[in-house]
Amino acid sequence: MLFFVGGLLDGVYPGGRAWPPEAGNGAPWIAYAFGVMELLLAALIARGRDWAFFIAIGISAFFILERPLAPLMVNYTTLPGYLVHFLTAVAQVLTMFSALRVFRLLRSYLESPSSA
Repeated sequence: MLFFVGGLLDGVYPGGRAWPPEAGNGAPWIAYAFGVMELLLAALIARGRDWAFFIAIGISAFFILERPLAPLMVNYTTLPGYLVHFLTAVAQVLTMFSALRVFRLLRSYLESPSSA
């Protein structure tokens, strides 16, 4: 949800400062693609795909750096938009540690003698 809110605060809506999409203002649009990607990944994890945990960990590591740095490097957001970008990075830290924890719990359960 934070990706979509970030896109709105960055002006990606009809009449917003990043509308219509152009070569010079394409960076804010990627928030929507990231949001859809996160939703698809959540669906894979909910379906029990254990390899999706590795993807979640990798994507979270990427977003921990990308979300707070992108608005600074491209200079396309406002202060509320930057705060949402920062909150998204914090949420990704929580996502990464949760995915690691659940993956380790699954592995320890599958390796325990009582589960065989």
